[in-house]
Amino acid sequence: MEHLQRHEPIRHMDLDIKVSIGHIRFNILYINFEPATPAWHFKNHSHSSYELHFIPSGRGMLRVSDQQFPIEPGVFYLTGPDIYHEQQADDEDPMCEYCMNFELEVTGRRKKKNDDYIETEVEEMLETLRNTHFWFGRDAFETIPLFEHLFAEVSSRKLGYYAYIQSLASQIIIHAIRNFADGDRAPSYYFPRKILDDRRRFIADNYFKDSHQMLTPSELAGLIGVSVRQLERIMQLYYNKSFKEKLQESRLSHAKSLLSSTALTAKDIAEATGFASAPYFCKVFKTCIGMTPLQYRAKKR
Repeated sequence: MEHLQRHEPIRHMDLDIKVSIGHIRFNILYINFEPATPAWHFKNHSHSSYELHFIPSGRGMLRVSDQQFPIEPGVFYLTGPDIYHEQQADDEDPMCEYCMNFELEVTGRRKKKNDDYIETEVEEMLETLRNTHFWFGRDAFETIPLFEHLFAEVSSRKLGYYAYIQSLASQIIIHAIRNFADGDRAPSYYFPRKILDDRRRFIADNYFKDSHQMLTPSELAGLIGVSVRQLERIMQLYYNKSFKEKLQESRLSHAKSLLSSTALTAKDIAEATGFASAPYFCKVFKTCIGMTPLQYRAKKR
């Protein structure tokens, strides 16, 4: 397989790809390949969008909330909006990963009356996707070759490559939905025109991955090219939270993961998650979670 020869990451974050399946419009934020690097590690994080993960080879670990899942060849998992997850490759047999991240929009566009059965099909797909926030299991539809074809089309740029890439992206999404849906469903999709500035949400999501550091609204505003006032409106639009609230949520999620999986003291966790002191961390944790960090650790264990 071609992926076995790849030793460098491939990150297509600037491809302006949008596909439609009926009246659902999918905006592909990025399509990546992570090579088999021993112990590569993505820290606990979330996205405001959907992320599909396909594992062609190797092994590793996935942590979602307080659950841990062993990753092996042929595994597929979905992490939906605001699902915090952490991934780490095995030291001796590191996994590689194909990943697609997308957001969806219901356009309201409908088919002709004699095509109403397609509308029903699309509504079932939309309901299935919206009701599935996390799924982990084996890929039953051999999706990896679709990623290989997609990357080859990006490189070759042959006549029709853009339409082909859209088609492949649609098939990858449909394969993902079929993995956690009941029964087979036939696709129907359009190819709408693009809009600009699709990367702001990914930049904002990615910014909060390092929540233990000193993060500021002005820095994030500069990264996405808006004013601090505009940033606050964007935060409400993306997360329904202020910058301060989103940062605190990210830090608390990281703290809960450390409380569940390590024996670190409250002081160590406060330092690791960006809180000013252990007493302040304990105060915020109890206010937001309803129990002290030690009570939370005891409950989870």
